[in-house]
Amino acid sequence: MMEEQVRQIVKSAIDTTCPHPLGCYHLCWWEDQIQCLPTHHTTKAHPVFLTVTGHVLTAGLSPHGWQVLTSRITHFCGDADLTRNEMAVDRIDARGNASRKRTGRRRTGSQKTHAPVNAPWFKVRAGPGSRRPW
Repeated sequence: MMEEQVRQIVKSAIDTTCPHPLGCYHLCWWEDQIQCLPTHHTTKAHPVFLTVTGHVLTAGLSPHGWQVLTSRITHFCGDADLTRNEMAVDRIDARGNASRKRTGRRRTGSQKTHAPVNAPWFKVRAGPGSRRPW
């Protein structure tokens, strides 16, 4: 996926949200698309690419912020084997309203969207004097 395509998708998601400067938002994969939503929109676990205040979103991300965000999204899309067309496509529903839906194949239960528990950075280490077996 090209960096410019990711930027267009992210800018569209931010424009759709119209963030309040004092709010806290994150760019995440929710309901089969990249969205900009308030940080506490759900209690369900889902992939989050970047969390910032609304002021940062309205003022615009720094070059480093764009680099971090695009690399995270392209890495996620590479792991999930998604293309730009599968990420966000404008469609017209039966009522004639535009809706953003993912097309293409669905993810099966065996395909994970999060880091495995056996990842090296996920190890839980007991401190000195701990009686816990792990």
